[in-house]
Amino acid sequence: MRETCDLCADLDHLTRPDVYFRKPYLDPNLAKPYSRIEKDGVWITSKSHKARLMKEQGLRELGAPVHGGRIFDKHSAQQMKRMGYEIPY
Repeated sequence: MRETCDLCADLDHLTRPDVYFRKPYLDPNLAKPYSRIEKDGVWITSKSHKARLMKEQGLRELGAPVHGGRIFDKHSAQQMKRMGYEIPY
């Protein structure tokens, strides 16, 4: 966050990105596989940084509808188990 005054900066362009961010962290989901430095993850430093990376990669963040609950299809999970995949739920 930077301090500015209305005389030296245009405040019309300021936005508040709609992504979750509490403190800086390493996000392996936003990794850049072709980058030598960021192939295992990207160090997220701010809300705007995370929003910019997600926009570059064509991603958006979906919130959990009820206390972290997600849509869970038991039939698909059973098929995945039969195929040998490990289901983390």
